[in-house]
Amino acid sequence: MMNRMFDRRRFMGWMFLSICIASGALPAAVKEKYTVEMVLLEKPPFQYFAADGVVQGKKPHIRLEMKAESANRIIDEEAWFSDNELHLGSSEKVPPHVAGAIDGHKLVRAIPGSGYLSLVYADDQDEGRYLFLWSMKSRRYEYGFDFGSYLYAPGETEIDKQVITQSIDWVIVKGSVLYISHSHKTYASSSRDMNAYITAIDLNSRKLLWRSEPLVSNAANFDVVGNTIISGYGFSAEPDYLYLLDTSNGRQIEKIALRTGPQYIISKDDLVFVRTYNTDYVFRVMHPLAVSEESPQELPVESEEDSRQQF
Repeated sequence: MMNRMFDRRRFMGWMFLSICIASGALPAAVKEKYTVEMVLLEKPPFQYFAADGVVQGKKPHIRLEMKAESANRIIDEEAWFSDNELHLGSSEKVPPHVAGAIDGHKLVRAIPGSGYLSLVYADDQDEGRYLFLWSMKSRRYEYGFDFGSYLYAPGETEIDKQVITQSIDWVIVKGSVLYISHSHKTYASSSRDMNAYITAIDLNSRKLLWRSEPLVSNAANFDVVGNTIISGYGFSAEPDYLYLLDTSNGRQIEKIALRTGPQYIISKDDLVFVRTYNTDYVFRVMHPLAVSEESPQELPVESEEDSRQQF
């Protein structure tokens, strides 16, 4: 069980809320209490943003070379994971020290990483709003974030807010940087194209480092290979793309056209497996080449109007 201690403090424009942690899943003799600060984040920009000091130079990054493309049966998702020996790494199975709910907000996703277990808790509407990072080393909660200000694009009405919510999709922690994606699963026009971002936050300062352009990430997950984020966006009749972004500043490096909207993006060895609504792709990772001064490239594919239908 976790009980909130009403200790609110402001520091440099950030609101901190102390949470008293007591793991109710453990025997009484080994229960412990400690405090983790949850940062209430300010409203983010809904266009590309990079904070002062963020590196704008171009680092070496990967390229993707298509190795295979094949139609899938749409309903064979489980077989795709099994046949390729892939694991998304998202589960609700967590260690006993992890709470299934915080102040009534239930755990909706647990994403394992090399250093942290990223725990997403729902708000009152069951949308992924709260993120806690649970350390694999200390076996404790170490960071907490309230992404309530990220849920709605500017100008949305109360009616809009009932159906257009940009909740947390995926989380990856690399070093001291938190990479997180938010999106709503309706047409981009529903939020005037202000949807489907990846955001980078410095864990040391809790400050926003950068936010990508919109419409780059509404797949179930994204991945990070070297200095490159691999994400994907697509929805129904909208264009469907795989995106390569620079981890240091969120700038687009390249985009690759897909036949339908991307659902999963998983790297394994020197390959990247991408599953879309009706097509499976395998890309070879080309390590790493110096980034040229060219504009982002687009690799076209023949469109298939009938294949763009989504569930």
